[in-house]
Amino acid sequence: MAISEKGLEWVESISDIMDLREASDNEINQPTLFHPAVKPDNYDEFWKIYREQGYLAVQRFIGNNTLTEKIKDRCAYVANELRFKNLIKRLIELKKQRNDKHEFDQ
Repeated sequence: MAISEKGLEWVESISDIMDLREASDNEINQPTLFHPAVKPDNYDEFWKIYREQGYLAVQRFIGNNTLTEKIKDRCAYVANELRFKNLIKRLIELKKQRNDKHEFDQ
């Protein structure tokens, strides 16, 4: 869970207040933990607009400042936070267990 001594101390200090578990690389949706991010083609233009015109101009430049994009972004965030994929798998398992129990009872 922790790579350094300081990291290990930190993990141990919060282990009584948090539910910690190790996760495989496949379970982690953080690609930049495994390789550096690719520098966007419009990087320089982005920062030029930001310095000269500000945040809202950059949002218009990127094109994700629409209500639809904000909703998509929020849905993706919530699905990731809820671990939606794992939730569906667990619900299927519970349904199967319930069906198996029901068959056993009859």
